[in-house]
Amino acid sequence: MPSLILSRASETDIDELLDPLYAAFKGNDLRTMFFGHDTPASRASAKARIAASMKKGGQNVWLKVIEKETGKVISGSWWMIYPNWVPSEGFTETAAAKVSIDYLEGDDRYMGEAMLKDWMMRRARYMYSHSHLLLALLFTDPTYQKCGAGSMQVQWGTTLADQLFVPMYIEGTPTGHHLYAKNGAADLEKVRFEIKNPRDLKEIWINEYTMMRREPCKSAIEREKRARK
Repeated sequence: MPSLILSRASETDIDELLDPLYAAFKGNDLRTMFFGHDTPASRASAKARIAASMKKGGQNVWLKVIEKETGKVISGSWWMIYPNWVPSEGFTETAAAKVSIDYLEGDDRYMGEAMLKDWMMRRARYMYSHSHLLLALLFTDPTYQKCGAGSMQVQWGTTLADQLFVPMYIEGTPTGHHLYAKNGAADLEKVRFEIKNPRDLKEIWINEYTMMRREPCKSAIEREKRARK
């Protein structure tokens, strides 16, 4: 097993984060919805948007996992942390229904926006209005999956959620569902969203995931009991 180092990512790490991100979600319409196709233009757009989220600070935290021997970034995650919920016009189902994207064009944009609106409205329904922690994204280079990189980051999040006494939400893909369940997250809703290309009905984008919620441990004793399960 490789030696892994977990730390916070910065703007200088974004290019290295994009390699495992695009590789982990290869062939997944979710990746196209959020980050576009794996092209230089899409990567440039993704880099700018990730940098903007880092600059906002506040609720946005990006983590990276490095293989110690090579210094290579093999995994990463994006967390949104809301220790206190402040009502805002931007955090409503109505606002979620108006989201748009500019890094896709034509039919791809039509399908991407439809998928994103459903995603954001569901997020608003479950999470908006109360304090919480959200694992917005977790990815690991396929070559290094099942080496512990994902577990390190999830456990970082569960520890923080317990310290803040807030629930943790996860939009778990089928690949990651077992990891999240193992760390105490329970299913709220299994989601399967499909959108057809209006000009080519044979082309269908599919977004399949499970909305999950983990309740915070109320004490160190409870956390220890959960870890032993």
